[in-house]
Amino acid sequence: MCNRRQVCYIYTVCGHAFTMPDEHIACDNPKCKFSPVHPPNCTGDDCKRRCWQYRQPSQQYSPQLPELCPNCARK
Repeated sequence: MCNRRQVCYIYTVCGHAFTMPDEHIACDNPKCKFSPVHPPNCTGDDCKRRCWQYRQPSQQYSPQLPELCPNCARK
């Protein structure tokens, strides 16, 4: 199912963290209302009965980078 990914880069040298804009992760399931392959004619009550109507919980990803953040690196 489609979901969102939240990425927050953590720079361990300076201790700063930068949260990136959420990314939409699309699936290829025609039964998912948010999928790019969901049929355009699948609407209304039939769609609500047969198709997934909610996104999965957001994936949270926080890689730790052993370097200065971009702001500190410019100083």
